[in-house]
Amino acid sequence: MARVVLVGMPGTGKSTLARLLATASEATWVDTDDLIELVRDATPAEILDSEGEEIFRAYEIAALRSALVSFDVVATGGGIVTTRVGREILQGERVVWLTCPLDVLATRVENSDRPLVRDAPAERLASLWAEREELYASVATWELTTDGDVTNCLRQLMTMTGVGQ
Repeated sequence: MARVVLVGMPGTGKSTLARLLATASEATWVDTDDLIELVRDATPAEILDSEGEEIFRAYEIAALRSALVSFDVVATGGGIVTTRVGREILQGERVVWLTCPLDVLATRVENSDRPLVRDAPAERLASLWAEREELYASVATWELTTDGDVTNCLRQLMTMTGVGQ
């Protein structure tokens, strides 16, 4: 199977769709946040709070490199595109950029512990979108809007990538 990497804003469904795509295609999958937590023995939120975003991004790059060696479907953290190294690693990969209207994302993340959006989710998401939109576009092979039914989103994902068919 050709590897697929999912990128996008917090709440777009990267982890959910990665798991479903891998299950449907009998492939392996991972969320880079889970790899970070496994290696660092701390959640991304704890790392961001205690060590800061720059250190977290370094851990995220290491997790991405590891994931690309070992897994068929990779869900990245929402900020993987914010570093030059992250974007360079993603060049040449089959990258699906998951998008979703900001009001839907705000609803999805409002009660979560996502550190970069936990205070004033709607405003923070709008700010992150302004910073990241062009960065996501620069690494994307495909774009998929995920504000619909998850089964339909999975079907669209499978069709565009040719995975699981």
